[in-house]
Amino acid sequence: KLGYPDLAEQALRDEKCDMVMLARPLLADPEWPNKAYAGECEKIRPCIGCHEACIKEFVDGGHPQCAVNPRTAFEDVFSKEFPKSDTPKKIAVIGAGPAGITSAKTLIARGHRVDLFEEKDCIGGTLLAGGVPTIKYEIKNYIKFLENEIEDLKRYSNFTLKLNHKITIDNINKKYDCIVVATGSTIEIPNIDGSDNKNVITVTEALLHPELVKKAQNVVIVGGGDSGCETAYWISQELKKKVTIVELKSTLMTDSCTANRGHILHYLEKAGVTTHNCSTVNKITNNSCIIN
Repeated sequence: KLGYPDLAEQALRDEKCDMVMLARPLLADPEWPNKAYAGECEKIRPCIGCHEACIKEFVDGGHPQCAVNPRTAFEDVFSKEFPKSDTPKKIAVIGAGPAGITSAKTLIARGHRVDLFEEKDCIGGTLLAGGVPTIKYEIKNYIKFLENEIEDLKRYSNFTLKLNHKITIDNINKKYDCIVVATGSTIEIPNIDGSDNKNVITVTEALLHPELVKKAQNVVIVGGGDSGCETAYWISQELKKKVTIVELKSTLMTDSCTANRGHILHYLEKAGVTTHNCSTVNKITNNSCIIN
């Protein structure tokens, strides 16, 4: 993980290595060496170490990609320079997460006028929750990069960032030629008896509001996918709570990259996290979770 110039430089100065070679960081930003040489390290798009778009795509037999760089492995499709539009439009981009910001930057480069709307008072979208666990420091680095991208966009007279603006079909201004919806995903609450109890919260709520979890002693996580297991890791390792995972399938993190999965499962076992595979939750009460 020497994907940051300061770490790579320190390793060389400490004589821990004679040369630093980059792999995934160059998938995230092929201009990494040029930006480091120019002293513009804050402009380097960081690799978040997700493995999902690069390594896992090789394993699954798919097309290699990069979660933070849409052009990676599509250089034959997308030109390095953004072609200017012959018919500049006024465009509303709804959602200032990674998709919205990337879209806004692309549209501005093509000569369009862009209003970027965000219902919260800051940018980042669901990445804000994803970057809470200490092991997700790469996500926080990426959020910082996106903040720098926004500061760069503010230099353009045809770009406007509008925070604290919740856009609905009723209040969107009709003067836009095009609307780009980048509002991200929503969590689906399973239809379980008691799922509307006050002691039931979503993963996002837990991460953004840890105080909701700190008072609990025993935490049950329904769903042993990536987000469920990573949240279990966070709650058991950092909040020091007793955690139980209930998963319908026979294995946890079934679709995750092997490298990520092995790390998380190892530390869940080390922390004494209990898992119930091939199980479903039948009912949730104020102080219990009934499963079979």
